[in-house]
Amino acid sequence: MKYLVLGGSRNIGYLTSIRLLEAGNTVTFLLRRKSAFDDDATIQKYIKTQNVRLVQGDATVKDDVARAWQVAAEGDDNSIDGVIVTVGAAPAGGQAKLSLRKGIVLNPPNLVANCVFNVLATWPHSPGPSPKLIVVTSNGLTKETHSALPWILKPLYGWFLAGPHEDKLGAERLIYHIAGRDWKEKEPNSEILPSGWKDQLPSGSWLPDAVIVRPAMLTNGECRAESSPKKTYRTSFGTLPKAWTVSRKDISHFIVARTLAEWDSWKGKAVVVSY
Repeated sequence: MKYLVLGGSRNIGYLTSIRLLEAGNTVTFLLRRKSAFDDDATIQKYIKTQNVRLVQGDATVKDDVARAWQVAAEGDDNSIDGVIVTVGAAPAGGQAKLSLRKGIVLNPPNLVANCVFNVLATWPHSPGPSPKLIVVTSNGLTKETHSALPWILKPLYGWFLAGPHEDKLGAERLIYHIAGRDWKEKEPNSEILPSGWKDQLPSGSWLPDAVIVRPAMLTNGECRAESSPKKTYRTSFGTLPKAWTVSRKDISHFIVARTLAEWDSWKGKAVVVSY
């Protein structure tokens, strides 16, 4: 199978891509720096077997995303099985900075929302099954999930992560729109989604099966689903009490071993994942 991954150079996107590659799939990465994997022996192995395709570009640029679709579809019947968006801000790349007044400030403020918009605006509407779409956002974005947060996390989410969460909420708004789901939150401001954004996307509810993954606070811990199955992560289609943390490795496990492998059980859902 062939997958396009945005945000695959590190963290959840990278870990998810490795799982896909180990299972024999082909993964296309859209990278701002095509040299990002030059010293990565694991990725280099799959480049040699042609299971990895590298496209230099920026997911915030619509034409670059369109080009990534084309490369990812090459071969067989020119189709793609799935798209996984795990884009996030990288302080080292100048995409985020810390403000004492505003917490984390993104540059641009709609980094994730813009990437998701570009994916949807360039979506290949061709005969046959539509690619699966999985977008990783965060727990605590909506009023309902924020109210269920452990009390000590609420100030952190409400202040320190306010900017990134507004961005990710904008990404969710896009998914709800193209999936035809009822949106109960406030509309994103013009910094997140520009005026008239709906008119720039195909009309109708044309991607109802898209999945939103909402992790709890992310850690770099082990994959409990594999090392300690009895203490593995929990999931919920609504709120999840005591949702403190979850490892990036377990989110990659959830995406590949659960969501993609059991698509009919998860399609069309927004899923909170936590220990």
